[in-house]
Amino acid sequence: DGGLSQSEMERYGASFVRFKDPDGPEMHKDELPNLLAFLGFPNPDPQICRELADECADYQTLERADFLEFMERWISHERERYREIFASYDDDGSGFLDT
Repeated sequence: DGGLSQSEMERYGASFVRFKDPDGPEMHKDELPNLLAFLGFPNPDPQICRELADECADYQTLERADFLEFMERWISHERERYREIFASYDDDGSGFLDT
């Protein structure tokens, strides 16, 4: 987990512009589940979005830099969630799923 790649920053930055307030430089935290769904993340949990976003900014809105920090946290959260799901099916702890 070395942060976002240049292409991720560009992709997420473009998505931020799409979901931000058209009259300002920030987006409301309530838009995060919609933005994540737009990016292809399945069923983003609004409560987890809020918790992670609150770690990035104290206000109800996120600036671009706060949003990119949120995305790093979200991706880390998703990776851990998928590791836990995988581990629940890896009966022998080998790192492989038996068929």
